[in-house]
Amino acid sequence: SWVGVGRTGVFPIKFGQENIVHDYHRQLLALKKCGRALGDSGVPSLIGEIGIPFDFNDGAAYLDGDFSLQISAMDTTMQALDMALVSATLWNYSPDNSNLHGDGWNGEDLSIYSLDQVKPGEEKDLFAGGRALQAIVRPYVMRCAGTPVLMLFDIITRVFYLRFVHDPEITEAPTIVFVPLYQYPREPRVQISDGNYSYSPETQTLEFYHNASAGKVHTLMLLPGVVSVLSFAKETDAPARVPSKNVEL
Repeated sequence: SWVGVGRTGVFPIKFGQENIVHDYHRQLLALKKCGRALGDSGVPSLIGEIGIPFDFNDGAAYLDGDFSLQISAMDTTMQALDMALVSATLWNYSPDNSNLHGDGWNGEDLSIYSLDQVKPGEEKDLFAGGRALQAIVRPYVMRCAGTPVLMLFDIITRVFYLRFVHDPEITEAPTIVFVPLYQYPREPRVQISDGNYSYSPETQTLEFYHNASAGKVHTLMLLPGVVSVLSFAKETDAPARVPSKNVEL
């Protein structure tokens, strides 16, 4: 996903995934702002029917099995949602999707599952038939003991980062993060700014109990295996994408 049409700036064509993500992010923030302007105190925002077509390049991926373009495009969308801290519903899931007929409606082929992507011998695999799951099945904060400020996930390194400002009235409830086994088949390494945590592979969740006396800003990072924070910073330009926790808000 390297070329996109933006809605901001003098030049509408955006080049490079990072630029496209940031432009999508700004568009989502504009929609979020509309929700905040409704009523006396605003309303929550939920983006509906967001997703990508899977039949890029006349369905070339159905012939060679290479869905890297679809994964990249879906990740661009998901990154923008994460950056904007906006909830959304993916369009769509069609259990009878096929390469020939797509979703079976309106000539569309946007399903994140297809019968034709189920490989022989993998029929009982929970993820069989899934498309672009590397980008879709990602960690995210389910409940936050305060206000989320930043949430990022890199599908290459599988490093997740969360920063939030705690609510002083929430003294016992934890911040709960979804930790998908798809991304972390083994228990992830966890780095937290303070407090303590508990991890449950059965529920695919991590509960982070922050220490309010440590300051108002708290951070959590998930890393698979033995990936170091230093190597992540070098490989993904982390100083820009994962700012320091010592930021006054």
